[in-house]
Amino acid sequence: NSGESLYVLFNAFALIQNPSLDFFIHFKIYIDENAIDEPKAEIMPDSTLTNAQAISVTLQISTSNLSAGTYNITCRAYSGGSTNRLFDSSLYAQTYI
Repeated sequence: NSGESLYVLFNAFALIQNPSLDFFIHFKIYIDENAIDEPKAEIMPDSTLTNAQAISVTLQISTSNLSAGTYNITCRAYSGGSTNRLFDSSLYAQTYI
């Protein structure tokens, strides 16, 4: 096997300010601008609550079908509300043979 394996771990603490169906945050991992279908996270608040809600998010993936080379790894978050926030996020990527 001439390729490389990759392990990616993303952690974040999300705060959704206004619990309603319009307020959400979607997370997805990208390798060289190509979205990875799984894992992904789509968090929405409990609409029965009226206070801001804090949610922990973790995504991890391991793949063994990369060719040897250099890659850009990102995790993108798309928010449905301008007051939503991310805190203490980290992205860990490790290659192994």
